[in-house]
Amino acid sequence: LYRSRPPSSYQHSMKLAGIVYLYDISHTRWEGSMRRNFEVFEKLCGAVASRKVVLVTTMWDKVKKEEGERRENELRGEYWGKMLTDGSVIHRAGGNGDQMSAQDTIDYLLAKEAHYPLQIQKELVEVNKTLQETEAGRHLSRLLEESLRKYKVRTTRLKTLTRDGDCSDPELTKEILEINDKIAKILRQINSLRVPLTRKVLLLFKR
Repeated sequence: LYRSRPPSSYQHSMKLAGIVYLYDISHTRWEGSMRRNFEVFEKLCGAVASRKVVLVTTMWDKVKKEEGERRENELRGEYWGKMLTDGSVIHRAGGNGDQMSAQDTIDYLLAKEAHYPLQIQKELVEVNKTLQETEAGRHLSRLLEESLRKYKVRTTRLKTLTRDGDCSDPELTKEILEINDKIAKILRQINSLRVPLTRKVLLLFKR
């Protein structure tokens, strides 16, 4: 909850009131981009600011209560455990029964007197890092490298199948082209996150 842009507000001694992370409880699986996005979110916040994070599960009307609770327990145990240990809490959105309204969640955050800066705020403002050098930036780069390796392995296997079969399967060819397109996009993202050599040298002298 901010009234201005995070880095600028931090420079003017305006601290974080709270962060609300929304998750659709009707999702049946936690994987791929969903997992990567949350991991980067966790790095953006850092352990200290996690105390001001509310993880809000939504869309409870789309699932049976027992199924929703099973998924919520899975999130608690396997994916959100670290943030919960660091002080985050889970709210169920809806305002009915054991669910809470949006106003309830905002009131909860505003009632907490202590304010904490985000990890990325401290890195950008206090340490004067670039976005690429922050914990979140470096973690995102690692995730992209991981995805790149998986796509390269997959496209190599597909090309081998096409070659061994001595034919041009339209479906295989289509998938190879799609994967190559994804690889190109990931490479562009990785390049945008790379720290220039001159910057690395300057950082060495600052230590």
